[in-house]
Amino acid sequence: METKILKYIKGKMDVSEKRKMIEWITKNEDNHKKFNILKAKYVASKLKDYA
Repeated sequence: METKILKYIKGKMDVSEKRKMIEWITKNEDNHKKFNILKAKYVASKLKDYA
């Protein structure tokens, strides 16, 4: 699932895939939390590139 989340965060999904990812994220709190944690890690890794 991490690969799919990263693909979504990077904007590399088509409309159908985005819809499914949004459904998964909003399905329950655990999914939302997993998404937010991975997104935060991704953003932090990109910030290191600029430091």
